[in-house]
Amino acid sequence: MKGKVLTALLVLLTALPTLAASTLAISPMDQVKREIEDALTILKNPKLKPQERSHEILKIVEKSVDWHEVAKRVLGIRWRRVTQQQRKRFTQLFKEFVKANYADKFERYSGEKIIYEKEEIDTPYARVFLKIYSKTQPKPISMECRLINKRGKWLVYDILIEGVSMVNNYRVQINNILVNSSFDQMLENLQKKVKKKFGKET
Repeated sequence: MKGKVLTALLVLLTALPTLAASTLAISPMDQVKREIEDALTILKNPKLKPQERSHEILKIVEKSVDWHEVAKRVLGIRWRRVTQQQRKRFTQLFKEFVKANYADKFERYSGEKIIYEKEEIDTPYARVFLKIYSKTQPKPISMECRLINKRGKWLVYDILIEGVSMVNNYRVQINNILVNSSFDQMLENLQKKVKKKFGKET
């Protein structure tokens, strides 16, 4: 299962849709499919170095996700307990933390096939269901992209791999840190991880 989850996450993070230009006239599935193809084009471009491909894909990821919504869901009830400044700081650091986690993993993409099964829309929310076929896995991997429409833009706020929520996984990690640390100490921890990867302050 661990291998399946890793494979699915890598495929997804190399293919998160750039949704900034989408409107309600474009269905979530059509938008996801169109932008996945754009992302895969970057991965297959032989003229780009690995670091350049990673940089371009991370730009797509950054624009595709509603980071405020994700951060709010990751913190859960703690979101209401912290200040506005702490929320803003956490959202920025969490975004960079996620990018740092996957910055050097895009080269693992090896031609996995993506099948778009269906979409469900309950405005302002939508769900897009996909299947990922990998040469290294005997069975397809089920994936669900959850999106929210903000001012005419469809943005990702959670990913489920075989029913396992990315937001829930990060919530557990953050909660484990906060058991023995203050909120500000947790922010410092995230900052150190980001700096170690990117070599800069955030």
